[in-house]
Order: sequence, then structure tokens, then C-alpha cells
Amino acid sequence: FPSHDSHTPTYLTARVSCNKATLLQKIRFLLGALRRGRWKSLQPGKYNFQQDDERKFTASAEEVAAPSQAIGKIVGNEWKLDGNKIHSFPYPYQPDAKLLNLPLPKSSKTLGFLGRLELRKGILEFAEAIPNILKHSPDYRIRILGPSCEFKGEDMEIWIRNRCKKYINRIEFVGAIKKNQLASELAKCDVMVLPSRWENFPYACWESLASGRVVIAS
Repeated sequence: FPSHDSHTPTYLTARVSCNKATLLQKIRFLLGALRRGRWKSLQPGKYNFQQDDERKFTASAEEVAAPSQAIGKIVGNEWKLDGNKIHSFPYPYQPDAKLLNLPLPKSSKTLGFLGRLELRKGILEFAEAIPNILKHSPDYRIRILGPSCEFKGEDMEIWIRNRCKKYINRIEFVGAIKKNQLASELAKCDVMVLPSRWENFPYACWESLASGRVVIAS
């Protein structure tokens, strides 16, 4: 194969999207396994990169194009690839004129989140911080922009609502938005919080910066 465009491999996405079990959950799992006569390890089988089909395909390429230096370095090291074959080619981003023409915010009282409500985007960490933020800043509000995903057998938005029910009147769930709605929705935010566990090429960050919002990112 002459070349291969590397996105985030499945094994890496699974790693950053995993919500580790608490000590109580581990104890309950072990007790349940003992009761049923099924002793199982809590830890999944060790990942073997040599058996990963994505790795085999990538290793066969003469050149590997990575969208960021970070992913190129991580995958190159963990998959034992020839570093001379890996090159970083960031995706282009052309900001919409509507974003560039937005007036700058005059306060920092509305915190926004832009992205899917899934573990990889850091929404869990943000949701856990929301009660503390709103408790200490009575005039702050939260706007969450993006579609919800499944979490612990239920909807992530429902989980956040239950966790933050004391402050729910100060949290707005906008849901999925279309591209032509992005500027008007970002205009209603002063600060964008993007706490992703992992990003390949975060358009949400560039869009927020282009709109003149303050960005707090991991």
C-alpha cells in the first residue's frame, strides 16, 4: 500500500472512552460472579497490537499520514511503527465569516459545551464539576450544545439532569445543532469549556476560537 491516512484507531478510542469501575462496583461484580459460580477477572484481556488488523494494515503502508503529531507519536510508539514513515498533515480549517463577525463577549457568565455528550468528549468530568461551579457562582449559567449519547444504560442528558437537578434551572440543553445555527448558538455563550479526554482534530475548539469566545480546553 503506498500510503495510509491514520485517524484515531479503535483500540485508542476504546481506551479513552472507558469509564473505570469504582471499588464498590468491582466488589459487587466479584460477589456476583462468586454467587453464580463464574469467577471472572474484572480486567479485560491484554491488548496485543500484533493481532490488531488496523495495525497490520497501517504497518504495510509506505507512508502514514496522521492529522496531528500527538496521534502519530502515540500510535507509532505503541504499534512499533517506523517513525520515518509517519508524517503529520493537519486538516485545514476555514472559519465561517459569521463566526469571525460575532461581537466579543462582555462577560464570562455563560459557560458553553460543544460536542456529543459522550465520555470521550469529557462531558462526564464537566457534569461532575457543574454543581460546584454554579454553587460558587450564583450568576453563572451553563449551555450544552450537542446530541446526547447512551451512558450507563440510559441517556447522558438524563444522567446529567439527575446529577445537577439542584441547579437544573440554570442549565440549558440545546441538543444537536445544524451548521447554520452554530454562530447564533455560540453568540449566546461567553466561555467554551472543551474538556475532551482525547481529540484528533477538534473543530469545536477552532470554531469557538474563531467566534471570539474564551476557550478552556484540556
